[in-house]
Amino acid sequence: MAISKIKAIKNTLKKAIDYITNPDKTENGTLVSTYGCSLKTADVEMNMTARKGSQNGNRIAYHLMQSFDPEDDITPEDAHRMGMEFAQNVLGGKYEFVIATHVDKDHLHNHIIFNATDYIYHKKYHINFWEHNRIRKENDKICRENGCSVIEETSGIRGKSRYEYEQSKEGNSWKDKLKTAIDKAIIKANSFEEFIQIMELEGYEIKRGKHIAFRAPEQNRFTRAKKIGDFYSEEMIKKRIENKEFYEKKNEKKASSTKEQSTPKRRKGYKRNRDSVNLIVDISKCLKAQESVGYKRAVMRGNMGSLAETMSYLQKNNLRTIEQLEDKINDVSKVQKDNNNSLKEMKKEMQSLSEKIKFTQNYFNYGKLARQAKKELPGSAFLKEHEQEIILYYAAEYYMKREGINTREINLKGMFDDYKQLKMKHDMLSKENISIRKILKELYVIQKNIEATLNIKLKVEREETKKKQDKNKDISL
Repeated sequence: MAISKIKAIKNTLKKAIDYITNPDKTENGTLVSTYGCSLKTADVEMNMTARKGSQNGNRIAYHLMQSFDPEDDITPEDAHRMGMEFAQNVLGGKYEFVIATHVDKDHLHNHIIFNATDYIYHKKYHINFWEHNRIRKENDKICRENGCSVIEETSGIRGKSRYEYEQSKEGNSWKDKLKTAIDKAIIKANSFEEFIQIMELEGYEIKRGKHIAFRAPEQNRFTRAKKIGDFYSEEMIKKRIENKEFYEKKNEKKASSTKEQSTPKRRKGYKRNRDSVNLIVDISKCLKAQESVGYKRAVMRGNMGSLAETMSYLQKNNLRTIEQLEDKINDVSKVQKDNNNSLKEMKKEMQSLSEKIKFTQNYFNYGKLARQAKKELPGSAFLKEHEQEIILYYAAEYYMKREGINTREINLKGMFDDYKQLKMKHDMLSKENISIRKILKELYVIQKNIEATLNIKLKVEREETKKKQDKNKDISL
């Protein structure tokens, strides 16, 4: 499955870029790309952008990693393309970045180093829970589109490595086993010394220090008890041994409260949105309805209401036949697909234009300094003072030559106007797409309710099964 991780870079930007672009790891540099900067001057350009930032902070850049499962059927070029798309979607074309695909391990993985300050508004990139969630969802979306495996949300496991995830599914991880061993040892032990003896008898090697650590037989590294939770720190282990009954009751109470919280209650004063249509529940597949007569009656009443809402929706929208409903769904789906394609094209155009604007600004802002530098003697005070600006000019000049841009025909104001127009169209189309998504979602509910009421799906499935059976009979004859 594909996994994404991110960490901040505070003072080792050049070292980090050199590491990820190592030719031995990237097929002689063929799996390295940049956006908004040149490879040779990426650290200088990012530092210059960071200085213009409106907010303080010691974060120069971020290091984002994207790993793929060894069993995923992708080439290094596929992984690099997916990484480039991932970076563009996450960063929105506003941050300089360097991306490198490494092939030195058994699994392909991308390293993306991007500026912590955007070069358009010069604002800091902030990492929080919501941003972590957005990055993960974007990664999952790209992987699904390209047929790569993904850790589904239903697993309920976050923040674990791929190896830990696979092991914990079967209850075989070192941490899970250590937790179980500690819990059992605490129940048996009457003192901390006795607890140590029990753990040693279980085969664990123990290292005492600031934090107690354990190592199971055949385990390579020690696991600090605190790493598996505050409830397993040395201090807490001692308290749990001394007050067994209290902590056992507390743990049971915590477990029961967690179970209660897992079934959220309806908020006080909450009213269901009557404009939306609810799905009809299949009572034959509802276990709770089978177990409780009262619940079954409540579901039936709900289904009657959902059916009435469905009929009302069809009448309001003048949908009188199944064909008309299917045509409506297909038409709305087509509009959504066209909008999505347009949004993708606009996004690419905006990213390309913002990169062009950045290099154009550097080309004109530092051109005079570069021309003056040609007249200076090597090692002069002027060259030392303006070294970074001169580097940025030559990086911009290289970009202009590579893209075949005639610098005499550049209209910077026109580029800014084009970008604003594109952004305005993009925002309007995005809002329109939100409305279309709501309409389509409701149409799918209506379709499912009609199918459930008229039993259309079942009839189709029976006809297909009958055809297969008849075909098998013909073959056997």
